[in-house]
Amino acid sequence: MRQVKRTCAMCGSILSKIGTEKYTCPYHGDLHSNDVIVTHVEVGTDLTEKDNHFKGSQRNPWFNQVLEKLAQIHDKKNHDYCPNDENPFFNFEHAAKYATTAALGSVVITPLDVFNILLGIKEARMIALIVRGRNPNNEAFKDTELDYTVYSILREAYKLKLGKENSKVYDGSEKSDNCK
Repeated sequence: MRQVKRTCAMCGSILSKIGTEKYTCPYHGDLHSNDVIVTHVEVGTDLTEKDNHFKGSQRNPWFNQVLEKLAQIHDKKNHDYCPNDENPFFNFEHAAKYATTAALGSVVITPLDVFNILLGIKEARMIALIVRGRNPNNEAFKDTELDYTVYSILREAYKLKLGKENSKVYDGSEKSDNCK
């Protein structure tokens, strides 16, 4: 038997139904339909091969669900940050230009630097919450983890873009700036 599971797109919490098509999240309150992720799961059984989008592969179906959720988060945010469909990295490239201009050219900030800065900000928030045992006042801890993951994936995607634009194949062999 298949059951519909509705979760919050912002934090992943299971939602409570409060009306015909209205749901509430324990952390974000009442949600619009575009903030609800709908998944179909087998009740009382593990996910089966038919639930796996990568049939015939050894890929974990729950891993696929996380990837789907990350893609949904990315798509929602990309809608707000990119003025057109031509360049999905517009906001990161613009931030790099802005930071370089603000530094009067004394420092050149690249889009990869922007990704690293954003990752550092998310990491610092998680550390502060963990070390001090604080409850978040704004976004849920899980949202920060998901944002961190999306930024990490986007950074790797941007590296692929750079490799493609420069007629190079990105094979992951170059060392990170953090591993000097």
